[in-house]
Amino acid sequence: MREALFRAAQQGAYFTDEETVGRWQDDRLTDRVLSGSFVALPPAVVPAMPGNPFIVWPYPRGTMHIIDRANCADHFLRANPEYQLVTEAGMGNPVRVPAGPVLLFAPFDAIMPAVRLDREGYLVFAGRRVSVLVNELSLAHLVRHGALAGAVRPPVEGYEPIVAPPRTHVVNGTQITLFKARQMRHVADLADQLAPLGVASLPYVSSPDRTDATEAIVMLSGTRGGVVVRPFGASQGTGVSVVGPAATREAAAAALERLEAAVAGKYGASGAYPVTITPFVESRKIRGSVTDIRMFVVRDPAGGLRAVPGMVRRAETPFRRDQPLTAATALTKVSGSLGGDGPPRVYPATRADVLRHLGLSPDALVLLGLAASTIWVAAVEAEQAARGAPVPFCYGSVDFLVRADDGRPVPIEMNGANVGEHPSVAVRRLELFAEATTATLAALGMSTPSPREPAWAG
Repeated sequence: MREALFRAAQQGAYFTDEETVGRWQDDRLTDRVLSGSFVALPPAVVPAMPGNPFIVWPYPRGTMHIIDRANCADHFLRANPEYQLVTEAGMGNPVRVPAGPVLLFAPFDAIMPAVRLDREGYLVFAGRRVSVLVNELSLAHLVRHGALAGAVRPPVEGYEPIVAPPRTHVVNGTQITLFKARQMRHVADLADQLAPLGVASLPYVSSPDRTDATEAIVMLSGTRGGVVVRPFGASQGTGVSVVGPAATREAAAAALERLEAAVAGKYGASGAYPVTITPFVESRKIRGSVTDIRMFVVRDPAGGLRAVPGMVRRAETPFRRDQPLTAATALTKVSGSLGGDGPPRVYPATRADVLRHLGLSPDALVLLGLAASTIWVAAVEAEQAARGAPVPFCYGSVDFLVRADDGRPVPIEMNGANVGEHPSVAVRRLELFAEATTATLAALGMSTPSPREPAWAG
């Protein structure tokens, strides 16, 4: 890995996904899932941007996921050595971006507040027009900071862009990851395709403001035994809240206030709405705690997506039906260091004992991978049809929970290129993310064949 990328990755929180999860994955079952999950998706080849390439690659500051992006960026730079790498340490004050092909790898908060839209609709940073923005969640940052005119109350119907897309290419630019209600509707639209794979969908409510959300929380928790509320354009569990089993208006309003504050604190600007409200669903458990399972999808050069199993995460403390829902008992968010003497919070999804806890057979895990590929291919194709333009995609994931009552997997969240924890996959398959990203950037015209001699040449 390039030294500057390595130093940037050192600024993240520490957790060894590879040692605690990835090395324990079952290679044979991983390969079965990869083999059985292929869904065709032609590559999105688009005209290259004019001028010297300028790739902006933001990452979430201080998290354990920086290493995921750094590995992908390193793979691209090794394939394209003409690029100059600029990290936060080399940005300078005022910020200066060199001429020629440049890859800027820096935290969201160091980049996004300074990005603007020029008269022709391209994103501009430090006086240079951005050719490619890696990470679709960046669009939510740009809306919050006033750089893009976006619909803060996007419709659930259809697949038209939620945010007015810039002319700058956006990797994984489907925008479906910005709005959880869009994801819920998307999965419901695929019910006939997913049912044979054993996958079910969740009911949901989308609310544009606190008043509407308060009423929706009270209504849905009263009939479903608690709810989960997710904000617009957020990741890594930011602002995700639980209320119930039965919620008063006061409790709902207090939860929404905390959600709004969490989003503003994380992203430096308000913009939590619209929120998506779904019923809390009790899942299969490990050590008495509810769980979910992350299934990654990656682009295959053959022209499609394949799934690769990642981690099973469990909530911090055991679930009790007679107790109020809390983040510790109801949410599986894992971030930062997991030190201490408690039991593990993450497990390899392909390990036999983990699958037994979830009530999944190896065959069912293969079907879950096929479901993840199906969900993402349909999302890309639907938005391409709505836009009339190709949508580049490199990798993403779907998080499922396995319902305790009937054992059916339920998708609860789709993640795009902002997804982390790549090292939780089988170690011999870790390079798939980097290869897919480099191939996607090449399809966007970002490759720069190098005339340089090898480093050892005189």
